[in-house]
Amino acid sequence: MIATITPSDQEQLARFEHLLCLVKARAMGVARRKHVGAYISGRTGGGKTFAVREVLEAEGVNHQYINCRVSPGGLYDAMKENPEDVHVLDDVFTLFKHPQGLQVLQAALNGSAGEPRKIPYVLKGEHKENPFDFSGGVIAISNRPLHRDPVADAVASRIRILEHEPTDQMIVAFMWSQASGGFADMTPEECCEVVDFVVAQSKRCEYRLDLRHMEHGWQDYRLWRDGESLGVHWKELIASSMSQTFQEDGLIDAPLSKAEELRLQRDKVRQAMAMFPGDRTKQIKFAGMPTRTFDRRLNEVKRIR
Repeated sequence: MIATITPSDQEQLARFEHLLCLVKARAMGVARRKHVGAYISGRTGGGKTFAVREVLEAEGVNHQYINCRVSPGGLYDAMKENPEDVHVLDDVFTLFKHPQGLQVLQAALNGSAGEPRKIPYVLKGEHKENPFDFSGGVIAISNRPLHRDPVADAVASRIRILEHEPTDQMIVAFMWSQASGGFADMTPEECCEVVDFVVAQSKRCEYRLDLRHMEHGWQDYRLWRDGESLGVHWKELIASSMSQTFQEDGLIDAPLSKAEELRLQRDKVRQAMAMFPGDRTKQIKFAGMPTRTFDRRLNEVKRIR
């Protein structure tokens, strides 16, 4: 099947691409040192992260990508190690609810773009680390708006805020437009068949569409088509994955215990080592954590072995 792009679809697609341009403009403002930071919130799977990373990579801007969870100390370490880079904080909403994390961000954003800002690390009224100069930028991406309190408001006043909320109709139109061009070695017909199933499955689960499910679905289709899925049909692969995502979505901001957080970090380090053996730079980038934190977890993993 090939989807017919109707005039209504074209209109929805144009609106979606305009919203993506707003996201890219905010990323560009930080990349070009016009703004010290941006906070981009909105629906999961709406293209926020893709748009931000596309701008930073196209601009050739050095950037550090941190996702899931990071402690205030971990953020401090990351900024100290790369004080001139743009730091992308993806889905780290808990950091913005942490008073010390907000204080680190407030110091990092307290000044003019491109000029050094002093960042201390204060714990219980005592300086635990010497202040350093930070001249980079911060782009935070979240599915939740920035919450309101005096410290959060102080951070918000220093950055550019954007809420990215495309409709399901816009997402569907974008999916069909992407599918019509094919993917890797998949034909447009195959891509459209997967998109049709993903859209139907989302409606069946009464869940908002997520662009990640489209590409993940295409990869599941390729796995099945190439005889590498151990006999499991591609539709079952997609349905099982989407159902699990939907069940866990409501728990995305549930606090982790320290032991759980350490376990997740160790698992990430193991994955990085398996995917990029011998390439330390790629391992650290994939793990999405400061070098010091990566090395600590790596040593722990080696001891556990």
